[in-house]
Amino acid sequence: MEHDLLNKQVILRILSDVNGSESKQRRKDSFNAYQVYKGNIDPYVETELKRTRAKSYKNYTYSDISLSGLITDKRAQAYDEEPIRSINGNELKTEALSDIYDEGDADSQLEFFDALYNLNRHGLIWVNYIDAKKRFQFMTLQPYEAVIVRDQNDGELLIVGLNYPSSEITQDSKSGDGVKNIIAESQADSGAEQETWVFWSKNQHVKVLYRKGHELMGKKVQSDITYEQIEGNPDSKNPLDILPFVFKSTDVSPDYPVTNPLTKQTIKFNTQQSETMTSKNIHGTGI
Repeated sequence: MEHDLLNKQVILRILSDVNGSESKQRRKDSFNAYQVYKGNIDPYVETELKRTRAKSYKNYTYSDISLSGLITDKRAQAYDEEPIRSINGNELKTEALSDIYDEGDADSQLEFFDALYNLNRHGLIWVNYIDAKKRFQFMTLQPYEAVIVRDQNDGELLIVGLNYPSSEITQDSKSGDGVKNIIAESQADSGAEQETWVFWSKNQHVKVLYRKGHELMGKKVQSDITYEQIEGNPDSKNPLDILPFVFKSTDVSPDYPVTNPLTKQTIKFNTQQSETMTSKNIHGTGI
């Protein structure tokens, strides 16, 4: 099967593409875009000032106006008012649907999806059923948290893979020490030498431990994966027979849309604003 997730070569091909320079840069860009959107702008402005003002950047006053946040939130207005959801002629089903959305925190997740969609020009949402709690869970996924495989002809979503971002993706945030802890930590702090991935297709659900290729004592060790059993699913089947994800893009092409320039524009604006503010401060002090 071309997309058989129990075929190691299929998984390795996907992960090889994930670790290619283009995919890695796209995931890194999406991580940086969210940092800037949420106002963590100083590290990026500092990096740019280091490049242009290597000797004097430490004396600059940093500007941190999040144009990215202002513009993205202005456009993300789909849930300014709670939508009316109903099933015509069936009050019981309407109440059940309302309960599903309420218990799954759907409204806030769809708000989040709206913002990320405007920020990245594409988005992915996961509808997960938690059997132990007997309820649905809606989760909007960051572009750097997932990879997708789509049909090259019609763009249909075929495979979704999830993992936490690696240190190669998050290193620009400068907030991590690369040490894994047992407690919850920042997504910007990841130093794992191997990665755990979970993949879904319409019919399959697998979990793998991925070890990247490396050199050992002068010999090249090829990338490899080990399948790990998912509790309660020894046959690695997707019992839903449908992907529990929805992918939306501003472009009908099966490829990712062109990167939104808003992040770079925000960094550039704040770099120039920092130079202006510093110049005014020096001038005022001189007077």
